[in-house]
Amino acid sequence: MMRFEWDALRVGDEVVLHGPVAIAGGMVAGVVESVTARIGGNQVGIRLAGGDDAGTLVWSSWHSVHALAIEPTACWQCARPRAT
Repeated sequence: MMRFEWDALRVGDEVVLHGPVAIAGGMVAGVVESVTARIGGNQVGIRLAGGDDAGTLVWSSWHSVHALAIEPTACWQCARPRAT
């Protein structure tokens, strides 16, 4: 996600996260629950909607989040080859 997209997120927006909390397949869906406007970039709390961590509130960075509906090739983490 680009920084300006991150700063445009609002409560209720649906997103996808990558990272250590992600389920098999590399991603987990979430919903923005909290946005705190800050100089240098907003702080965004995302409630996980799937996987073993469903219901957990995480504070991720804009580097590991993107909008729910994107082309997989638009995200370097989605496009990278997976180990089998």
